[in-house]
Amino acid sequence: MDRIFVGLCQIQSILQGLKAASVYPNAEIKLVGKTLKINPHAGIFITMHPGYAGQSNLPDNLKKRFRSMVMTRPDGELITQVLLFSQGFRTAEILASKVVPFFSLCDEQLSKQPHYDFGLRALKAVLTSTGHLKRACSLQNQNLDDTPDQLSDSYDSIAEQEILVQNAKRHWIIFDGDTDPEWVKNLNSVLDDNKLLTLPNGERLNLPNNHATQATVSCCGMVCFGEDAVTPDMLYENYLKTTPDVALEVVAENILMEPTTREPNNPK
Repeated sequence: MDRIFVGLCQIQSILQGLKAASVYPNAEIKLVGKTLKINPHAGIFITMHPGYAGQSNLPDNLKKRFRSMVMTRPDGELITQVLLFSQGFRTAEILASKVVPFFSLCDEQLSKQPHYDFGLRALKAVLTSTGHLKRACSLQNQNLDDTPDQLSDSYDSIAEQEILVQNAKRHWIIFDGDTDPEWVKNLNSVLDDNKLLTLPNGERLNLPNNHATQATVSCCGMVCFGEDAVTPDMLYENYLKTTPDVALEVVAENILMEPTTREPNNPK
């Protein structure tokens, strides 16, 4: 019974009847107009916090019916450390040594108000909300901007490792995200014949000769024709157009005038 109301002393007679009937096996008692069987293994316990806000003291005539037990005060700093560790905080010891005294000072220094609660229950609620906020901020930082305004300085290491390597290996640098004109225009100088990339920090990187720019690649192309579009007759006519336009008589004379270097066959 966490909340003790003022009229609790009126149930003393009911508790006295329960205690007397519990001595006999299979005993019954009338409670609120109903007949109920009493479990001999049942017990009645009252838990209370006299100094807690909104609670009343147990009446003396009812207190003597129970055996009093005193519990030690829980270690708030240790409980706070465990809660902070469970919420993902790495420096739980340092935070617990600051949070618990803060709640204690608020309880001592602030004025007494009905809605003020600086106990362990309120502390646990605050730590749980802090853990939710921490996880929400961690997920938010993992999301990258869809359209970055410009190339950041972290591109320096990528450029030095990938672009400035003097070898014949092919390298790819992929810019994931929307192609926004605000940062794509910074690549114009490296894609043209200048082959020069200017970073926001003022550093200028030259593209080696073993790397072809997009301007060079865009000038080359490959066109494929199917067999129905290009026939063998068309290929033959195109080959004839590449031959020199000379009369056959002149070609025959040139062949006859060439010196022969053949050796005569030796008869066996």
